Amino acid sequence: MHTGPGALGREVPRVVGGRRRGWAEWLGLALVLCGLTLVAAHGALSSAAAPSAGPETQADGIWRPALNTPWQWQLPPPVDESVDAVMFDSNLYAGFPEERWLDIRRVDLIGPIIERRMDLCRAKGFDGIEPDNVDGHLNDTGFPLSYQDQIRYNTFIAAAAHARGLSVGLKNDLDQVPDLVGVFDWALNEECFEQGDCEQLLPFIAAGKAVFNVEFRLEPGQFCPQANAMNLNSMRKNLTIDAFRVPCR
Repeated sequence: MHTGPGALGREVPRVVGGRRRGWAEWLGLALVLCGLTLVAAHGALSSAAAPSAGPETQADGIWRPALNTPWQWQLPPPVDESVDAVMFDSNLYAGFPEERWLDIRRVDLIGPIIERRMDLCRAKGFDGIEPDNVDGHLNDTGFPLSYQDQIRYNTFIAAAAHARGLSVGLKNDLDQVPDLVGVFDWALNEECFEQGDCEQLLPFIAAGKAVFNVEFRLEPGQFCPQANAMNLNSMRKNLTIDAFRVPCR
């Protein structure tokens, strides 16, 4: 089990049942979407100019990062846009009180709420979204979620994002990578080097899709050589996910 601050999720207002969880356990992805983290590329956070190695926009108009993309992940505002990065990953909302896991089997109930959050992301000019906790089937959510329940829900998330012209990343959920690599545009992972499971992300690399990785406890020298060899966009971050970063590249 990942133990980083967003490993099992960050807190957001809850809308659908389930028992209350601690901040590090969070919900099964659902509300995460716009209270989730938002991805801004090519200067979308403000009028500040982005670095020259820009993102890739496909014929369908959806931004998909190049395999090697400089990035920054910062949650506490304000975001430091002076960082030499192409992609900035940050939260739409400042706080996440009173969280619950959601019954992701009820897409009929929670789907419209999530889609409205995606609409808000798009209206604010973000290029993509990074839904958190898309692995409720592996956690004690209070709901009998199966592997296939999670696949259906995650596939719904990806399709809803794409329908709005938004890029979408798969957050952790390593055991479902083989089934989801085809519908997600990139991946974001916490602590795969500490946990020893980075190889599970290789299907994204093989498909030419970027993988973004953060380590909170390991020193850069302990994982950067391997990360670079694997073509992962890795960096060392503080547990608070503030502006501090030590990128491997």
